[in-house]
Amino acid sequence: MTGHALFGICGNLPSEAAIAIGRQLGCVFEQRESHYTGDYWTAKIGSTMVKIITQPDSYGDPVESEFPSYRTLVYADGDQSNIQIEGVIVGGCSVERLRTT
Repeated sequence: MTGHALFGICGNLPSEAAIAIGRQLGCVFEQRESHYTGDYWTAKIGSTMVKIITQPDSYGDPVESEFPSYRTLVYADGDQSNIQIEGVIVGGCSVERLRTT
């Protein structure tokens, strides 16, 4: 069954998050760039895509308006979306699960 999970980190630490979460999951994140998103990082774990972005987006708009205090967002979409990254420390901030569907 395909699932979706959203995690958040209070600090604006996407590259540090890619390293810490990659270490936790045993994968390497690849940096990418989008006009809308700005720099972001992706990794594939089995059939699950993990994406790390910052908010607000490059236009200054919130990506997840219900979680404005989380400056780094981590999305996990796929069969293994229940990845275990809660509590991983990134730049002194802890990864928190915000939503699972």
